Amino acid sequence: MTIYNKVLWIEDFAEGDQTMDKFDFDQTYVHDVNDFASSLLYINQHYGSFDTVLLDVNLELGDIDDGQVQQIMAEFIHEKHLKKLQRNRGQLKDNAGFYAFLYLLHKGFPVDRICFLTGYKYVDVNTKFKQLRETMEKHRLHTSNQPIDSGELYEHLEAFMSEADFADIATDFMMFIEEGATTEAYRLLVETEKQVKELDESEDHPKDIYGKWDKDFAATGIKQPIGFSKEIHEEFRNFTGWFKNTQEEKPYYFLRYGLVSACDFLLNKLEESERFLRFEDDFYLPKKHKEVLDDSHQERKHLYSKDYFQGLLIALKEMLPLHEPSEQVKKSLYKQIIRFVSHDWEAVVSVNKYSRVFSNQEQGYKDQTYFYIMKLLRNWSAHNKLLEFKEGDVAFFLLIAFRSYFRLNDNRESLPMQDYEYVLLQLVKELDSPAWEKEYNQLQGKFQRHEIKLNEQFDQLRKRIEGYYGKQGKEYYSMSVNLYDVLKDIGNDLPECSGEDLIIMLWYGMCQVTFGNYAANVINVTYHYNQINKLIRLKKNDLFTHLYVRTFAQLGKPVDNGC
Repeated sequence: MTIYNKVLWIEDFAEGDQTMDKFDFDQTYVHDVNDFASSLLYINQHYGSFDTVLLDVNLELGDIDDGQVQQIMAEFIHEKHLKKLQRNRGQLKDNAGFYAFLYLLHKGFPVDRICFLTGYKYVDVNTKFKQLRETMEKHRLHTSNQPIDSGELYEHLEAFMSEADFADIATDFMMFIEEGATTEAYRLLVETEKQVKELDESEDHPKDIYGKWDKDFAATGIKQPIGFSKEIHEEFRNFTGWFKNTQEEKPYYFLRYGLVSACDFLLNKLEESERFLRFEDDFYLPKKHKEVLDDSHQERKHLYSKDYFQGLLIALKEMLPLHEPSEQVKKSLYKQIIRFVSHDWEAVVSVNKYSRVFSNQEQGYKDQTYFYIMKLLRNWSAHNKLLEFKEGDVAFFLLIAFRSYFRLNDNRESLPMQDYEYVLLQLVKELDSPAWEKEYNQLQGKFQRHEIKLNEQFDQLRKRIEGYYGKQGKEYYSMSVNLYDVLKDIGNDLPECSGEDLIIMLWYGMCQVTFGNYAANVINVTYHYNQINKLIRLKKNDLFTHLYVRTFAQLGKPVDNGC
């Protein structure tokens, strides 16, 4: 199953409990907490890093006498009630999942992404018995033996037979039905229903606390989260359906998870060393743009410091709310994120060719590509030339921005791909491992057969701006010898730009350029992609290789001349 977010599972798994083994997804996306106290601490410390919560009802308490745990409980539990729970810890244990739910609610977590998964849900079993019994009475099967011809009855029979805990009784019941002894079947059903009810009400039997919360939720007007039994086969099947629905077709949550994971990772690296920053070292900014007045307004201080980028990442991490907003609000949020991560490129003049990494030819080309993309992204977004971003666009630009700001390379060699990068890449284009291998091999073949049409795409983009000038009754004189200059002209002169133009800039930034004869007001330009071919062939797990595989299809798209 495709996972689009991080799952917090609060469950004191008993010895031999195989609930988690029933799932068919990568459990690296699941963080499990095993007691009530730990769940409060984790929610408090990591709120925002998970998007779905699975809760057990009855939990071990853990160290609830811990000072921080007591402080958290006082935030959302009334003082008198909290004292009562402290005296009656058995009641707290039986309802611990409910109080964890209340804390999530207190923090603002969306109810529709919380689910109770419990072993105690006998109310539904009794309901099934009652429905079957009442249907038999409706068709007078309890007073006389007769064949069954009711579809409604067969539906309730199927539900009854699905209860694994009552397999032997269900087998005897069906034997009576098949023999036509419906009165005996009815008598067995009534006796079993009575025994289950007595068992459920006994003091030494686990209570269905979840089922008894119905009235409490109704009285307070709070929407009750959905709940399923992990012991009843039909219930667990329904739960897996609910869970899949929360995960699949939710690119918003996938983007949110990738963004939060990226910020957490980068913040940790920054805490380890300020040398993790590369923005000022590898890109040239005039001195006046690198310093600001301090709080006293008397002295100038360094702007792009560790504190500055920590503040940027902390703010960025909070930009996407836990509850998925409307399409209109999402569009606004995505524009804000793009402006936020590109704002600091306003003053960047060029790549710093005196940087220690620029001596590495491949890294020099990569830095040139970062500069092209981020500089244009800043200018176009700041002047409202980019009107809309999809999740895949935001993911692409975050990947580029983070690589340009932070030292995710060690002088000559790139560090391994980070987990958050794999998450964001899936939004650029979703590919599982076999599909990735197939498209990677296809791309290598296209390079070998010289089927990469960079020159044609460049000519199309020049014709796009020529077409715009033609509609204005003007003529466009293009002296540009690289795509960056053409895109600057597009941004300066056309009323609207395309984010896809910046994505294909990824291809042109890594190319050597030669130009030939000047004719018809246009310089003839040729792009040589040997560097890209070498990178893809030798560095299969490089971020650029992954991006080339996922963006190649955009090179072949016709350019819209209708601006």
